[in-house]
Amino acid sequence: MRLLSLIALSALLSLTAGQISVFAQESDTVIIKRGTPAPDTIEERGGDLEEDTLNGTDGINPADRTKPLPRSQARQYGMLGFGPAGFGNAIDNGQVAYNLYGGYAWDVNQFASIKAFADVTADFVNSVLVSANLGLNFIPFAAEISPFFGASLGLGWGNRGGDNAFGFDIGAGAGLILFRTSTAQMIIDVQGHILLNEIGENFPYNYAVRVGILF
Repeated sequence: MRLLSLIALSALLSLTAGQISVFAQESDTVIIKRGTPAPDTIEERGGDLEEDTLNGTDGINPADRTKPLPRSQARQYGMLGFGPAGFGNAIDNGQVAYNLYGGYAWDVNQFASIKAFADVTADFVNSVLVSANLGLNFIPFAAEISPFFGASLGLGWGNRGGDNAFGFDIGAGAGLILFRTSTAQMIIDVQGHILLNEIGENFPYNYAVRVGILF
């Protein structure tokens, strides 16, 4: 009788173990024995994790983070122009002055260009204002002829009759750009610069009406 009881108990335990094994295989849960390393692959984790989540919290592949931004080639021009000018404040002596500028400009897109240039205004009597500048032009229309508005910041030097000053220079201007689709363009503008340092008791400035070319 005792022998029959042991045989029945053994069969019951075998049947229970088999059901547990089948249930573990059919479910997505992975039973890990103590001392077994945690699974590293998607399949071992149950197949519910998306591959992108393993690359970062935002789903971006780490390799993509090191790729540089796409850049377009800026078109470079030489810049040269001149025109009649005048002075204001401490260096104004009532004489007609002359303005000359030159440098480089780069079209970064159809609505903007950046520029690096030197600007000289002199009356060839006793007043002069010189500056070296970096600036930006905003061009609102993608057309053959368009108005533009510009601003610049640089370093300048002014002199009148031996009194001189050196400091930051702020420039601003507006005008027209012609023949924009050509490799040679024309600029007609009104431009002004002010030196942020005093000669006497005022900040000297100049203004000019100019014609120039981009080539």
